[in-house]
Amino acid sequence: MIPETIYHYTTIETLALILKSGKIRFNSINRLDDLTEPLSKDFGNIGSLILVSCWTDIGEESIAQWNLYSKNGTGCRIELPSDLFTRNMGQKTDKYFATDKELSLLYPVNNLFRIEYKSSIELKNIRKEDKFDFSEIGKTKNNQWAFQSEWRFILYQLSKEMFDSIKNSQISELKDFSYKYDYYDMEIRSEIFQKMKITLGPETTNAEEIIVNALISKYNNNATVKISKLKDIIKLKN
Repeated sequence: MIPETIYHYTTIETLALILKSGKIRFNSINRLDDLTEPLSKDFGNIGSLILVSCWTDIGEESIAQWNLYSKNGTGCRIELPSDLFTRNMGQKTDKYFATDKELSLLYPVNNLFRIEYKSSIELKNIRKEDKFDFSEIGKTKNNQWAFQSEWRFILYQLSKEMFDSIKNSQISELKDFSYKYDYYDMEIRSEIFQKMKITLGPETTNAEEIIVNALISKYNNNATVKISKLKDIIKLKN
């Protein structure tokens, strides 16, 4: 069952960008912390094809995630309803990319996927008979990452040339194609954006609290801010 509420640990700098733009950044899985995720059995690293936005469904604060993703607890945790994006994310339109790039597709999976954790990860073949199937990439991780209880939104990035070749079964080597886009900023639904809740990390300072409240006042005055329950209880290494 898809969770009603999801959480994202990040830095105050990234929070500032999210508040100002009203968007969430999808990054290539090549930029994530599990280096095995972008790998396929038959075509090697295809991580640049897959852009993801990573969340967790754990409402209780996670010391590990404060440590890893918010600069040792000096950042924040964003809380939002899980239906934060529109359901017509995928469009064939030049507005998705810089004007100096060729017309491209963002082929979306309009759903929130739960990461499956396994004791061992078997690399998958991308070519399936006369077509390519990327649907198993970016959805499994080793058990060591299970503490994240991760959920993801996923976008598959295809150039028009590559999309047409896949459709017509003309590709023999995925490595012949270059993937030019390292990220994509997806707009949050305005009514969901207003429901944002922010928890400041256990190591944030009074000055950082003032900064966040100023950002909220300017860009999203319906959002709420609170201090971590772990403040003055734990100390994270800086």
